[in-house]
Amino acid sequence: MARPRKPLNLLKATGAYRPDRHADRENAPQADGQPEMPQWLDEEARSCWQTTVPQLVAMGVASNVDNLALAGMCRWYSVWRKADARLQQGKGDSYKLTIEAATGWKNYSAVAAKFGLTPADREKLTLPEPIEPADEFSRLLA
Repeated sequence: MARPRKPLNLLKATGAYRPDRHADRENAPQADGQPEMPQWLDEEARSCWQTTVPQLVAMGVASNVDNLALAGMCRWYSVWRKADARLQQGKGDSYKLTIEAATGWKNYSAVAAKFGLTPADREKLTLPEPIEPADEFSRLLA
């Protein structure tokens, strides 16, 4: 199975963008707009959405077409948190709750990684230094 393509803005942010390889992707359709939180998210998932999604939008990683993926990520976060809380309180079968919590965390982590939310994925991002505009004197000396 082939490795999935990195989005163009992620290639540029990590310094991996190469015009000879990626120039044809410049004209790819770009989504814009703010993701809208679905009404069916429970309280825990809404909390995840309200903390995470605005930061992803500010980073330019998420847009309105990512609604379902973001909602799924927040829903898996909620499943993990609820199962973990019941496990810590000793309510229910610990074996089943452990599996439920592990499944919730695994699925949350898989989606979160695609948005660069895990520490390892964030570590891969290196933003380029802003280029200072040259003053007239420096331009003449060059």
